[in-house]
Amino acid sequence: MKMNRIVVCLLSIPAVVGCLKTRADLRAENREPAQAEQQQILVAQRQQQQRPAPPPPTPQYQEDTFEQLRNLSGRIDVVENQLTQLNAVNAGEKDSVTKTKRELDQKFVAYEEALKKLESQVQLLSEDLAKMREEMAAAAAASAPTPKDKNKPGKTKKNNNAAYEEGESLIGQKKWREAIIAFEDYRKANPKGKHYADATYKIGVCMQEVGMRAEAKLFYDEVISKFPGSKEAKKAAYRLKTIK
Repeated sequence: MKMNRIVVCLLSIPAVVGCLKTRADLRAENREPAQAEQQQILVAQRQQQQRPAPPPPTPQYQEDTFEQLRNLSGRIDVVENQLTQLNAVNAGEKDSVTKTKRELDQKFVAYEEALKKLESQVQLLSEDLAKMREEMAAAAAASAPTPKDKNKPGKTKKNNNAAYEEGESLIGQKKWREAIIAFEDYRKANPKGKHYADATYKIGVCMQEVGMRAEAKLFYDEVISKFPGSKEAKKAAYRLKTIK
């Protein structure tokens, strides 16, 4: 029985040894890839070390590089100058627009004030004209000849000449409004009198002196249309040119 066990043990030894060799071989096979990888890394490092270093930049290359940098710097300066000029122009235009707007606003305010003053003057002139017409109507009614005066043409003629002479005297005293009434009295009493053209012209002069230019034009036009070629018509035409 013991002999059988010994035989069995001796027979199993080769099998065990074969198994041990196989595991050793496997370990060797596992180490080979790692060693191969390390070997490749070492070869790559040696090749990297053996590569020649890049040559240092030549003086010409450095000069060209500096020239390019200088050109680039010059272009940057030009662009900055242009931007500065554009900003200055924009600022100037903005100031100009603001100044122009301010001036226009001031002119508009001045025009409004002038218009208000003009409207006030027109109102005053209209009131003066209405008053003057009332006075002229009252004076005409007062100077109208009575039935007794109609039978006395000499007296009427004398009174009418007196009205014209009164108007001449009032013009000499620069009493323009009173002179207008006197000349109008003469015109109503003497529609065909020898002083009719002169009285009409002088009414226009008096109205022009008190600022009633539109009304003065009417009397000047009347003289020119009714008495063309007369000295009064020539003077009226000259006066019309002076009225704006």
